[in-house]
Amino acid sequence: MEFMQRHRGFILQMIDVLIWGMGVLAAVLLTTDTLSDSPPHIVALTVVIIAGHIIVYQFLRMYQIIWRYAGIRQVLKCIECEVIVYLLACLAANLLFHWPNVRFSMVAFLCTATLMVSSRMVYGLLVNWSRENHGAGRGAGVRTLIVGAGESARILLEDMKRSERRIYNLVGVLDDDPAKQGRRLSNVRVYGPIDELARFVEQLDVETIIFAISRIEDERRRQLLRLCTSTGKRVMMAPSPQELRRLGKGASERLLHVDINNLLGRDLVLLDNKAATELVHGRRVLVTGGGGSIGGELCRQIAGMFPEQLVIVDIYENGAYEIQQELYRSYGDRLNLSVEILSVCDRMQMERVFRNHQPELVFHAAAHKHVPLMETVPEEAIHNNVFGTQTVAELSEKYRVKRFVLISTDKAVNPTSVMGATKRCCELLIQAMNAKSETEFVAVRFGNVLGSNGSVVPLFSKQIAEGGPVTITHPDIIRYFMTIPEAVRLVLTAGSMARGGEIFILDMGQPVRIEDLAKNMIHLADLEPGEDIDIVYTGLRPGEKLFEELLLSEEGIGSTGHEKIFVAAPIKIDPTQFWTELGHLNTAVQWGNRAASLNWLRKLVPTYHPSDDQAPEGQFEDVQQVQGEITCKASWKSM
Repeated sequence: MEFMQRHRGFILQMIDVLIWGMGVLAAVLLTTDTLSDSPPHIVALTVVIIAGHIIVYQFLRMYQIIWRYAGIRQVLKCIECEVIVYLLACLAANLLFHWPNVRFSMVAFLCTATLMVSSRMVYGLLVNWSRENHGAGRGAGVRTLIVGAGESARILLEDMKRSERRIYNLVGVLDDDPAKQGRRLSNVRVYGPIDELARFVEQLDVETIIFAISRIEDERRRQLLRLCTSTGKRVMMAPSPQELRRLGKGASERLLHVDINNLLGRDLVLLDNKAATELVHGRRVLVTGGGGSIGGELCRQIAGMFPEQLVIVDIYENGAYEIQQELYRSYGDRLNLSVEILSVCDRMQMERVFRNHQPELVFHAAAHKHVPLMETVPEEAIHNNVFGTQTVAELSEKYRVKRFVLISTDKAVNPTSVMGATKRCCELLIQAMNAKSETEFVAVRFGNVLGSNGSVVPLFSKQIAEGGPVTITHPDIIRYFMTIPEAVRLVLTAGSMARGGEIFILDMGQPVRIEDLAKNMIHLADLEPGEDIDIVYTGLRPGEKLFEELLLSEEGIGSTGHEKIFVAAPIKIDPTQFWTELGHLNTAVQWGNRAASLNWLRKLVPTYHPSDDQAPEGQFEDVQQVQGEITCKASWKSM
């Protein structure tokens, strides 16, 4: 056996030499009455035909084809080789022997081609039959049940049967269609209905479930995936039939683990990467907050579009270092990458970055985002979020940046938190900047991001790993969710659509109850809510709402040409009043007056209604007094 494997190519070639000789012999018998009547120079011609076969088959790499997987394309390639061989053989016979026997050549071609194709197809069928019925590994692999008897299941089954590795041992397929139940799909029995999954899992001793239904409503997908995860077995998800065909051989080894993204029951929003690539490719791009979850993914996707230069700005060196090393590993010298460790509030250092790198595009992701923490230090939230944004925006205008994209949040809509109010103030700021600048300023507003730093998913994962309890602020709290890559694709697409002044909004589908999210995550860990892991309600935190909104009532909404992306109509603001009030806010923050800071923030963002009134209406006389003191002190210091 070892000798066969080591000399496999030579052995196959010797077998083919016999087949080519048999083809010539068959042609002689079919075109003459006896062997003695064979054409002249037949031995020399046979040698020419065999030599031609060896050369052509090696040149066209026919021995690299795995005939167990062969289809019509490989058969046509085999026939193509035979045509080339016999054309060359006729030419050689004419030159050497002056013998262009067309009839003999045609019959020899047909005989040889038939023998070559049939021998290879018979070999493939025998090997596949042997592997399915007697081959080593039959019955090996994890016992697997496929949910759905459609096209995805058919492609998976065929790929699994052809695979060298026996990862899965198929024990059945489930489907709701009565016409399919009891029949066989690629020799695997179809059971049903799917709602009786638990019974079939136990009956067939299933270890792994593969979900292979591509065309299905979101609510039904959610229901079936929850049914799969509730069995406590490992659950995998098959890509669409189109993606499986694209993956080709080995597609069954690239299944996706069902995770919390799948259980949200919403399809990923596919955006126009071509337009985003045209925006980024060959340009100098600056990303603030590039070491964070959103900023880091921005850097990954931008790097893949090969900008002229990518500049990462972040104050947290660990996050910046991690994304820097990741990009170095992925792109090496192909990516012109610079990392700057500094605060976006440091105007002098930020100006140095703009002056040295001359960015053409700016994606501003740097911000304080933790709602409860910012309630305790509102001055810092305002300083970093509002005036850090103002610094970067004004430098973008000064250094003639083509486009500035602000990362905003649904918490900016009718905010009840300081963080949300600061982000709404940033939206107003970039619209005010756009009105007076050649730089195109836009904002992108979206909901919670799965897996981002500080989101509930990492928190729940840690709590489940520690044995619970899982803490939820309120049983009725709901949120919109999207994935990090999805959010970043939106940001990049918005950048490509922008004309200046827009706030882009994503259709995020149906909101998700946080309680359902927690229960699904507990199920994914093969545990039972209330039994293995307790759920505890802790009450709403400062600044937190039961539900988030994506649009202000007075904004209105327009289409963008993409069915999942909308644009909010800008609200008219008085530029003079806005910049004056923003100056007062800046002064109050610099002098550390919390009451003044919060009241000027409420003045700038009329829709801000704190859940816990830290600066109630009626304190503006105190604010004016403080403002007067600040002005006097500033004048005294300038003397």
